[in-house]
Amino acid sequence: MAVRTAICDLLGVDHPVGNAGMAGVAQPRLCAAVAEAGGIGTVAMASASATEVTEGVAAVKALTARPFSVNFITWLIENDSSPLDAALEAGAASITLSFGDPAPFVDRVHSAGAQLLSQVQSVAAARRSAEVGVDAIIAQGHEAGGHTGVVPLLPFLPQVVDAVGDIPVLAAGGIGDGRGLAAVLMLGAQGALMGTRFVVSEEAESIWPRLPDQVLAASADDSVWTTAFDIVGGGGRSLWPEGIGARSIRTPWVDRWSGHEDELVQRLSDDSTSDDDEGYDSTPAYAGPIAGMLTHREPAAQIVTSVIADASHVLDSSRRWLTE
Repeated sequence: MAVRTAICDLLGVDHPVGNAGMAGVAQPRLCAAVAEAGGIGTVAMASASATEVTEGVAAVKALTARPFSVNFITWLIENDSSPLDAALEAGAASITLSFGDPAPFVDRVHSAGAQLLSQVQSVAAARRSAEVGVDAIIAQGHEAGGHTGVVPLLPFLPQVVDAVGDIPVLAAGGIGDGRGLAAVLMLGAQGALMGTRFVVSEEAESIWPRLPDQVLAASADDSVWTTAFDIVGGGGRSLWPEGIGARSIRTPWVDRWSGHEDELVQRLSDDSTSDDDEGYDSTPAYAGPIAGMLTHREPAAQIVTSVIADASHVLDSSRRWLTE
């Protein structure tokens, strides 16, 4: 039994599920595998140059003729939009923007014949995205791995759906199987994007080689949200928008600094001692609490197929709760 929603027609896909635009993980091979399976394939181009974007889009197109989305971090392209232009010139079917106002890019994307998806972490940002004319909105909950906001998906998603009218909403954050897809559909979403589940797909090519094993070894309790990574990356202050942090699997470095961000800021301003000098490794292990659901690696196409099959079963069996 198939699951089909309005997002399928909008994006030209068969299934209302796909991979999140995970920087460092959602590379061309994963994007193409998800798209080829009929899902919403996304390739991450977070801080890529225009040349790298052109090459990345070409790499996806060499593997699939299906439509896919190119993901950017909005605040990184505000001063130099050439990577976005490169994606459009290379024929991207859609653009996904997150962590910033999509308004400056709406007309440019639509003029190129592409769709614009806006990922939001607040209801206010969802309303703003709807007002400026994006084609779809991604409601990202606090449970998402990597960079995300502070509002949990369960109360956040229906508020976004109610706020944006007829614009299709995708859910992201804390969704790891067909039960999760069925749940967000019942809350008004038109589909779901999954990050952590695809980290352990066979096609995922993480720039952090240990990440898949860290995810498979983790429990739900091992996922921590912190601004510490961005404080270090910004040399003592986070350059990310207010209210945004990053969710990672616990490591000794995370345990040392999560909850002690003010101390970290002070340390970075007071001395130049590195964590490596103290035996700590500040490499992130970006993943959400659904890591505890995962036990093995599998092809991306199999993930898409199993999620849809399980969601179909859940949605069909939910009729048992109804009485005359």
